[in-house]
Amino acid sequence: MKIPDTFTAGTTFRLRAGTGTILLLRGSCSADLRAGDDGFIVASASETAQWAPGSVAFSLRKMAQNGDVVEVLNGFMTILPDIASLPAGADTRSQNRRTYDAICAVIENRASRDQESYKIGNRELKRMPVSDLLKLRAQYASFVAQENGRGGLIEHRVRF
Repeated sequence: MKIPDTFTAGTTFRLRAGTGTILLLRGSCSADLRAGDDGFIVASASETAQWAPGSVAFSLRKMAQNGDVVEVLNGFMTILPDIASLPAGADTRSQNRRTYDAICAVIENRASRDQESYKIGNRELKRMPVSDLLKLRAQYASFVAQENGRGGLIEHRVRF
C-alpha cells in the first residue's frame, strides 16, 4: 500500500488499507478517514473538494484487536487544487515557474540598460550582475524541469 505523493482535490480518494485502519490528514486540510468493511478508505469527490491545497502530514494507523494502535505508515502528501473550482485567468504556475519567469523578465528588461549601479546625491542603486541572474535562471530552469518530469533544462527565452 502506498499513499500518493500528490492528490487532486475534487476527485475521489480511494486506498486499499485493510479493515481496522484509519488515515489521519493534518495540514492544509484535516480529515480522519476510516476503512470500511471492504478494507478501503474512501473520500468522495464532494468531500475532497473541500480539502485546501497545500502540504499535509499523514499517519496510517491500524487498530489491533487488543486495543493497541500501530502506525503503519507516515509521511507527507501535497493536495493539489481542484481546477474545476479555479476562476478563469487563475495563475496555475508553480512557485518555481513564477520565479523563473520573473528572473527572465528582469534579464529581458536589463538588456536595454548599460549600468549596474548609479548614485544620485546620497541615494544609490545597485543591480544584481547579469552573470548572477543567468546562474539563478539556470537554477530555477532546473527546478521547473524537475517539476515537469524532464531531466534537462527548459529552453530560455532570452540569450546573451
